[in-house]
Amino acid sequence: MASRHNSYVSTSSSTWISENIDLCGLAYPKKDEHAEYTGRFMSSGPNKSPITIETTRIHPDSDRFDQTKDYIGLIFYLRKGQSIYQFNDKEYKTGDIVIKSSDRVFKETEGKKPKKPNYIHGRLFYTIFGHWKHKKHGFVCGGFSYYGKKNQSKKWKFNSGTLNTMNPKNNDDTYHNTDRTLDNFEEKIIQKAITHLYENHQWLSKHPEDRIHFKTLLYHADPPNVHPDRELRGTVKSFDSNRGYGFIECIGFKENIFVHYSEIVGQPFQRRYLNKNDTVLFNIIHTHKGWQAKNVRST
Repeated sequence: MASRHNSYVSTSSSTWISENIDLCGLAYPKKDEHAEYTGRFMSSGPNKSPITIETTRIHPDSDRFDQTKDYIGLIFYLRKGQSIYQFNDKEYKTGDIVIKSSDRVFKETEGKKPKKPNYIHGRLFYTIFGHWKHKKHGFVCGGFSYYGKKNQSKKWKFNSGTLNTMNPKNNDDTYHNTDRTLDNFEEKIIQKAITHLYENHQWLSKHPEDRIHFKTLLYHADPPNVHPDRELRGTVKSFDSNRGYGFIECIGFKENIFVHYSEIVGQPFQRRYLNKNDTVLFNIIHTHKGWQAKNVRST
């Protein structure tokens, strides 16, 4: 298929390093000279307050990384000047990074009417917030993606005409300039999260609500064990109702994940089953036989 593109703060650990990162107005940056890994940027709007990133995380609604797939991502900053936004029982806070596979994004926006066919980050925005991006909604985000043209290696690229562009006609974003790219410091934040949390699946080893101070990314390197409270999304590849088990495909896992009928919730115990190609949410544990799905529910 051709390309369509385009601080975890642990409550149980005292090892996290406190760090504030101020991102204010990426058009006219003013570097903080007192710390190597902090930066201070002012908005081009004289009445706009700084964006302060204290912590970051890979948002639980993200897909697990598979280097053979294409991905679309954004980092959330503000909504109408507020650093916390809740939608459909999900919370988004300044510094939250959402990364979804392109296949999932296009599937979830199938039948919708975007502004243009290649409205890549607009489609991602729709899958997260339930509507197309408009000025009246007051969102400030940064966009990036992972893809490669045919016969070329896939790479992370930090540009988006939808999210990284200051345009008074269709947005109220005075924290970006007009060249579609991210500021160098902004790109560094995202790249560190991708390298130290996302690509190595480190984010899955933490509780979904844990957040990390940015500087901690330089030192934190636990084995990529998936936390039992982490919710994953997958597709049912097969399920034998007579034998009572099947397998789920999940992006990033080299092998399909075993699921037993006793772990399916929301159905009568003796009649539990899954349909092939169903999308399911589940938790996961690692047993001596490999990965096994727990608490499986259909979407």
